[in-house]
Amino acid sequence: MMDTKVVSDNCYSKIAITELLSLLKQSHLLSTSGAAIYSFEKKYVSNDDMNDLLNCEAERILVFVRKELRGFLSALFAGRGVIFEDYSSSILRAFVAVKKFMHHPPRHITACKNDSPSDEHQRYFLLTNKEKRIMELFSSGISVHQISFIMDNHHKIVSTHKRNCMKKMGISSDVELMQRGRMLMLVMKKRESDLMRGRRPVQ
Repeated sequence: MMDTKVVSDNCYSKIAITELLSLLKQSHLLSTSGAAIYSFEKKYVSNDDMNDLLNCEAERILVFVRKELRGFLSALFAGRGVIFEDYSSSILRAFVAVKKFMHHPPRHITACKNDSPSDEHQRYFLLTNKEKRIMELFSSGISVHQISFIMDNHHKIVSTHKRNCMKKMGISSDVELMQRGRMLMLVMKKRESDLMRGRRPVQ
């Protein structure tokens, strides 16, 4: 039985990865236990998939992701031993990456012992309370004018705070702010939840 968890936003990628794992197992090249592989074709990760990744307890985690997101997600998961590979349509590259990953030591061995907040988290902590609130509301799909009404501020003031937030976060477009804001907020909420439960938080 294939007990490696495979998650993908593309059904064909999921089938291809599952078949690669079956081939490797049949060739006695690896044991497929205690591992999880995620594959994201899109330029963003959905809330459900992000929560799934955040709560994954597999010993080994491999994530195929587009170059546009690789640096961002690598920063969010720094110190957790999650391995990131560029999403590619090449089945050969995927085969090599999966084979190498399955021979990689469990993440609790490779994780940095002296974890520190990632670059993305440090950028988040540079935001003012208003900027954090605006990012959270904007990432939820609320417009600047609606935010100005909620926060009882002129829309030009809200726009200024939003621009400052984007500059501090290294974000260049509203779409990117919404997508990355959603992912970052999920990570921060997970971290706060782990702290409240007395568990080792997501770094």
